[in-house]
Amino acid sequence: MIVADNFSYNHSFFKIFEDLSKIPHGSGNTAAISKYCYDFAVRNGCEVTVDKIGNVVIKRSAGVGYENSKPVILQGHLDMVCEKTPDSTHDFTRDPLKLSFDGKYITAENTTLGGDDGIAVAYVLALIEDKELQLPPLEILLTTDEETGLCGAIALDGSMLSGKTLINLDSEEEGTLLCGCAGGITANISEDFEEQSVDGTVLRITLSGLAGGHSGCVIHKNHLNAAKVMAKLFNNSDIEFNLISLVSGSKLNAIPFNCVAEIFVTDFEGAIEKINSAFKSIEVISSDDQPTLNLSITKKSAKALSVADSKKVFDFLDNIIDGVLKKGETGVITSLNTGVTTYKYGKLTCETLIRSMDNADITAVADKISKFSDEYSFKCNLTDAYPAWEYNEVSPLRDKMVAVYEKVYGEKPVVATIHAGLECGIISEKISGMDAVSIGPDLLDVHTVKERLDVESAIRTWDYLIEVLKSLQ
Repeated sequence: MIVADNFSYNHSFFKIFEDLSKIPHGSGNTAAISKYCYDFAVRNGCEVTVDKIGNVVIKRSAGVGYENSKPVILQGHLDMVCEKTPDSTHDFTRDPLKLSFDGKYITAENTTLGGDDGIAVAYVLALIEDKELQLPPLEILLTTDEETGLCGAIALDGSMLSGKTLINLDSEEEGTLLCGCAGGITANISEDFEEQSVDGTVLRITLSGLAGGHSGCVIHKNHLNAAKVMAKLFNNSDIEFNLISLVSGSKLNAIPFNCVAEIFVTDFEGAIEKINSAFKSIEVISSDDQPTLNLSITKKSAKALSVADSKKVFDFLDNIIDGVLKKGETGVITSLNTGVTTYKYGKLTCETLIRSMDNADITAVADKISKFSDEYSFKCNLTDAYPAWEYNEVSPLRDKMVAVYEKVYGEKPVVATIHAGLECGIISEKISGMDAVSIGPDLLDVHTVKERLDVESAIRTWDYLIEVLKSLQ
């Protein structure tokens, strides 16, 4: 239940959104929410198909006056990014989200909200539930595992859809019509090491308080990357140590906001002094970052890397390119996010996401990362490539949506491209002649535990969507 006496369900999509929040639906765990959407569509008399990986296609018949209109595709994704505060006991595989409302925003207690992209799912299900709305025929596409490489869209059989007009509902800024996005590729870097036994003082270093955020939407803000900050602490402190474990980040497309490392040291007092001194020298570029450092000591036996290999790991993390790599007149062109880094039991893994508005740049940066990994004798496997969605100079859908926006809001919308990845480019490659635009309400701090949905913006975006659909005859 949304905890607030002043919240009411004047719009059915809020109730649906709350119902969705009760269903665990992190990436890779979307079977239950896929079934919910299937059952919802059947109850409302719609034709519905679920493919082998859980993508859902729902078809709503044309309303009165729209019998000869062409189908409109409405699209969102079923999965959410699962992040939680370090002290949270929430289990994303079984626990419902705990929603609350502060009079302006809906949030979730100590976790991501799943507004990205739960609000899209709630919108489209509300559309098929409202039998009074007279609209053109709708083809609703809900994809799986968008957050981990746009996997559902990549696996989609384009013949499941007949429409050539696509409104994607995965944007996060009201008043902006997105008409292009970055493509990307994942570089999975790994290496196996031999370990040695250590026995004595183990120092646990916990770095927290960084802003994190969506690695496409906020990469331009230069938020600190927790893995790279931790690496710099060690490289700048000049101590001798053996690495036992390292954990930074949990999602490829989220800037890691905390990092925990365990090291074996002989001179622990000197190590603490040098690490604290190195921490004070860390340059904080963004005011959103408020880094804190906690050090604790324990005595135990463990397996750890040699001193040389420990320094090698941190040297690699310190020097790998990260953040904004190229800018243009319209904003960020190319970037790289070192999203998830772990070292445990002799195995190093580092997952990085390369994004670019230029497909040639994706290839160039991927090649650079591969060669950089080779310099350290680390393996680099490139996976999950997807194309950039290029801006189309001619778009009847965009023209129509601009005109409707001016009518509804009394002002012009922003027409833009975004550095984040959207599924429009992939779907457009599968269906020739596709005309696509992406919209959405104000969602703030997505992919972080501060994620929140602006309620009034969600209502206005719903009203705008209805007016756009009514205009597409």
